[in-house]
Amino acid sequence: LVQPVKIEYWTVFNNVEELRKLAAKYKQVRPYVTVDIRQIRVEEFDKLFVNSLADDIQPDVISMHSRWIKKYQNRFWWFQVKPQ
Repeated sequence: LVQPVKIEYWTVFNNVEELRKLAAKYKQVRPYVTVDIRQIRVEEFDKLFVNSLADDIQPDVISMHSRWIKKYQNRFWWFQVKPQ
């Protein structure tokens, strides 16, 4: 028996409806997987994301601007940006 899986997905982009359509298609193939998509306003992202990391309740997946990665890299023990 397959256990239910819930994936928390946060995005700062406006493609939420498209993401929900993709999540619904994925659920047709993997009915035990639910993707909860939450759009975060850009001006709220930093506070919510940093607090979620501190409280160990961070989302499973995030979509954010790539230029923000360096800002958060020291908070990710599994992720290191190597200088070019």
